[in-house]
Amino acid sequence: MIARAVLAMVLTVTGLPAAAQPEPSPFVLADIDFTPDCNPNPAFERLLAAFLQRHSDENAELDAPVYAAVSGDTHHRLMFDDPAPWHGLHLKSIDLYFGIERGPANYSLVFDDPPERVREVWNRRGWRLPAVNDTRDVEGLEDYALIGVQSDEGDFATVTCFRD
Repeated sequence: MIARAVLAMVLTVTGLPAAAQPEPSPFVLADIDFTPDCNPNPAFERLLAAFLQRHSDENAELDAPVYAAVSGDTHHRLMFDDPAPWHGLHLKSIDLYFGIERGPANYSLVFDDPPERVREVWNRRGWRLPAVNDTRDVEGLEDYALIGVQSDEGDFATVTCFRD
């Protein structure tokens, strides 16, 4: 029994498959959402972790000279070949916008659907989004976090959590 545990640890450390390692759970794009305080939910975080190198280890080294040399913002977009089903809508892409040395941190879900339809679906889900191209404060985070649906090029609509 101890020999099996040691073998599993050795295989894990060496990168070889170990029977004790659990397989990742299935992933469904429709599970991506925001938390009530306008952050990515666990499914959204899982997606971000797969596509963005993020410092999840508090002891990970930060390349301070790179951060000291630049200022501005970064923008990341994950585009799907085909829009994915999402609560009756068609999720087209996910956008992330981060300030390098300061806020904001904005998270957006982009839909291949008319803005009013997107607003209707989100409000049925309890989000109380205001009129298209307007935002509302997130309760408890007034003047810091906002959410709203914006009309984008053509019939696309974007729901964004704006965090400063």
